[in-house]
Amino acid sequence: MSVGIASKRNIHTLAKVATKSAHLWGLTGSLELLGQSENLVYKISGFILRLTENSHRTATELNAELDFIAALSDQNVSVAMPKLSLSGLLVETVDGYHISVFKIAKGIVKKASEAFSSLDTAFSLGCELGKMHSLSVSYSPQSDKRHQYADITYHKEGLNFIPAVDYLAVEEFKKAMNWVKSLPKIDDAYGLVHMDAHAGNFCIDDKDKVTLFDFDDCAYNFFSYDLAVPINSLQASDLSDDQKQSARESLLSGYAEEYTMPEEWLDLINGFIRFRHIEMFAWRCMMFGAPTSNDGRVDFVDFYKLSEDFTKPYPELRIKDWF
Repeated sequence: MSVGIASKRNIHTLAKVATKSAHLWGLTGSLELLGQSENLVYKISGFILRLTENSHRTATELNAELDFIAALSDQNVSVAMPKLSLSGLLVETVDGYHISVFKIAKGIVKKASEAFSSLDTAFSLGCELGKMHSLSVSYSPQSDKRHQYADITYHKEGLNFIPAVDYLAVEEFKKAMNWVKSLPKIDDAYGLVHMDAHAGNFCIDDKDKVTLFDFDDCAYNFFSYDLAVPINSLQASDLSDDQKQSARESLLSGYAEEYTMPEEWLDLINGFIRFRHIEMFAWRCMMFGAPTSNDGRVDFVDFYKLSEDFTKPYPELRIKDWF
């Protein structure tokens, strides 16, 4: 049985590191563990404290993330801002772990079916992503750059995590990676993006306005991918087909208010939704091991309850439109 990264952690030891680190921001009180996957995330004294292992991100990479968040805020993108430590640092390193603290985003997190039942929320999310991509086209980091999507561990080493006996998953992973590598990185469709703006990573206030948080995965990637993530979250919800279509249209309308992406790249969104499925399966296997049930291993298709035809090729970019 494969064992994921998360199961190897000593949660009690890490909680002690987090408690010690909180004092560097003048934060006291009890820690509440909100979740753990690639990072451990705690709530303390009205702030979010994030503990990151150096094997996941270096301090340099984290500072590049926080630089991007600050630039987004300067351009009126609604984001959860980091908080400086008492020493004036955005990232402190304690016992080999990197610590960042964030203000809590305004509003609440809702499950996808509730979030996207409001067309105003979908429109607001589209606006925030559009503003982000508009900035990304010309964004120059103050110091170090974030990584490219192709450098992500579960992209480079996905076949080491996906069970070899899951033949469909193995072939789909190869097909997906070959497809995304074939796409040209043109300036108006590729840049630094959030990469994980699903319904669990934005808060919604009482006016249905969205605030994005959790930029840990931000990397240079296709803008179409960044739109595919929340639309995939929408598609997986229990809303009706008509509601899903209306919410998708509202999200893309909001996006178009802030940024105009070439139509041929918008046509690739469904391809990136398909890509997201196998990508996240590789991530899941890396973090938690291959999924299992009482009856044994659960394969890729059953895990996501997918019904699509995987024999079909990924969509082609209509090159004739941009030459």
